[in-house]
Amino acid sequence: NNLIQVFDSNFKFIGILDVPKKLNRPASIAIVNDYIVILERDNFDDSSIFAYNINHDTMTLSTKKDFKPKFKLSDPQDMCSTKNNSIIIADTLNRRIVEIDLFGNQINYVDMAKISKNNRILVKTVYYSEDDKIITADFEKCILYIFDDKFRLLNLIDLSEYLTDFKVIRSVFLNKSHIYIGVRGLNQIIKLNL
Repeated sequence: NNLIQVFDSNFKFIGILDVPKKLNRPASIAIVNDYIVILERDNFDDSSIFAYNINHDTMTLSTKKDFKPKFKLSDPQDMCSTKNNSIIIADTLNRRIVEIDLFGNQINYVDMAKISKNNRILVKTVYYSEDDKIITADFEKCILYIFDDKFRLLNLIDLSEYLTDFKVIRSVFLNKSHIYIGVRGLNQIIKLNL
């Protein structure tokens, strides 16, 4: 519905965030310092990132920060913020995970086609954990990739033979003892022990 809905920590609906720009295909949001960053998939090769100052108490937006990555994104579908105030983007059709600063400068990236040895890999999710791990997934092959904060591969977890009831991973979340996987189509979240 192209809106940003706000909930409290108990998932009680608070309201709709008034965004100064009409959103067409918002894919993800992240909060970095005093900015709310909105990733929008306008067209496959014309995606945008907008950042607005946010008042955390009133959840209102003001001054827009203009920044555009200094490289082309292709159908990005998720992003998250890091403790270093950078943004990590699942740049889906470029088959990479890329880290940028709030000025749009590339800090680091990982070529997921090379890591996975799959030139058609689709990475549609990315998550940065409290213990500085980056987790993403091969959307169709049900393989999880866990990296450190320097984008070095730490672990690969192939779930395809164990989780035969679903075909695609839509989202991932990691804490110190579990991985949570959002499964598209089944409306369920699967919890795995680390």
